[in-house]
Amino acid sequence: MNRSPRDSGIGIGLCLALVKVTLAIAVVATVVLAIVVFVLT
Repeated sequence: MNRSPRDSGIGIGLCLALVKVTLAIAVVATVVLAIVVFVLT
């Protein structure tokens, strides 16, 4: 794991972006599911 700081910085940035996107998708999916359940029931 002898990467340069710049490379690891980019990797960390990508990981954080992926986590944010995943969380956003999860939140949207949860809200949509809640709305669908609320409307159908």
